[in-house]
Amino acid sequence: MKNIYPMIKSSVGVFKEKNTKRIHFVFYSTSCHKVFEIENECILKSILLMDGTKPLLDIFLKINLNFQQFTYKELEECTELLLKEGIIENTNDPIREQFTTEELERYSRQVDLWSDYCDLSSPWELQKNIKESTVAIIGIGGIGSWMATSLVMAGIGNIKLVDYDRVERHNITRQLLYTTEDIGREKIKVMEMKLRSINPNVNIFPAHMEIDEGTDLSHIVESCDLVINCADNPDINTTAQWVSKVCLKYKVPHIVGGGYIGHLGLIGPTIIPGRTKCWDCYQINYKKRRKEGKLLTNLFPDRKRHTGATASISSIVANFQVWDAIRLLGRIGDPNIINKTGEIDLNNLSIRWNNLSEDDLCEVCSEYYI
Repeated sequence: MKNIYPMIKSSVGVFKEKNTKRIHFVFYSTSCHKVFEIENECILKSILLMDGTKPLLDIFLKINLNFQQFTYKELEECTELLLKEGIIENTNDPIREQFTTEELERYSRQVDLWSDYCDLSSPWELQKNIKESTVAIIGIGGIGSWMATSLVMAGIGNIKLVDYDRVERHNITRQLLYTTEDIGREKIKVMEMKLRSINPNVNIFPAHMEIDEGTDLSHIVESCDLVINCADNPDINTTAQWVSKVCLKYKVPHIVGGGYIGHLGLIGPTIIPGRTKCWDCYQINYKKRRKEGKLLTNLFPDRKRHTGATASISSIVANFQVWDAIRLLGRIGDPNIINKTGEIDLNNLSIRWNNLSEDDLCEVCSEYYI
């Protein structure tokens, strides 16, 4: 405790209840409200001195000067409780020293959020986990462009971008960072330049390539902590099958980046090899649901399907999955979109979840899945 510089978290409000000895701590980020009855006036005086500029011993000596009955052990016990309850943090944090002054300023508000949602000894440890991660995004269009931007803003350390397309005018209404001046340019080059301008601390590795069933993705996947598939040519289900096969080989977590059909947004899933059901399990579930519907014959099999799209739905779908990525990479907790997919309806903002059943297991997953 000697080296701790305690500070009430900036996201925590401290209030004294009139005519009582109760102190209220309000967590603004989570709407949590904790109340403690403080009988010892010295404890309250100590809390008021916890501004992050003084070590715990200095706080004790200042109080003890006028209240000699107050012991250092009492202050230590109080501090331990406040740390455990997530009310204070230690500004003398060695992990902070691994970030530059610019990074400390850049990520400060974000780390305030981490401090409320994680039980790590230092919220900067979570940011460090994100900084040391490598993510590949395959397809940087309607979903991928938003996910790449959000992850770079969050401080992902290394990001691989895979795409072969060029910016078209109709992309600009829903795909982030592309502008009218970029029409005709390779998406990969435009995205690389603009992401670097957002966060120069991130290492960006662009790959101008189109994937198909025979594409060797090993050099993209094997060094990653997470792969996000947003490629939709010929369709998201087919590319998910290709990408998931390689990810399972290297045991790399991966997210199927969903998509949208008009006002409906498709969310997830997040797959962790060896811990969750895999893409083949989802195909078993999908085929079951297809059998329940009517059998229809497509009279225009060669016509490419186009559905309406807007930035509203693509950004919502993308950032649902970015939060899952951050939880996984930062080790803030288990991802939310595992063993299920979601469908968000933009008309009423409802989400319908399709949970895999115990019977939706491929041969591989049935060997390890509980």
